[in-house]
Amino acid sequence: MRHFYFILFLLGSFISSAQGLTGEFTVGDLNSDYETFIQMIVDLQTEGVGDGGATFTIILGTHSNTLILESISVLRETSSLIITAQPDSIFF
Repeated sequence: MRHFYFILFLLGSFISSAQGLTGEFTVGDLNSDYETFIQMIVDLQTEGVGDGGATFTIILGTHSNTLILESISVLRETSSLIITAQPDSIFF
């Protein structure tokens, strides 16, 4: 029974310390914060969006990944998710 409480304590500590993604990020090549959309989506689904929100800018290129956004936690007015692209440079 002691092990159960210890695991529950660790899980609770982890959940309460999760901050979520905040700030501006780029997606699309080796020099970006996220090389692929899949990496971006995995982090969004794992960490959620923190206070202040997160903006992802897709950089110049041709992208063929399928975007499926599910189960992104903590989206609200103060923690919005914005995905944008450099004008006239993105092709899906």
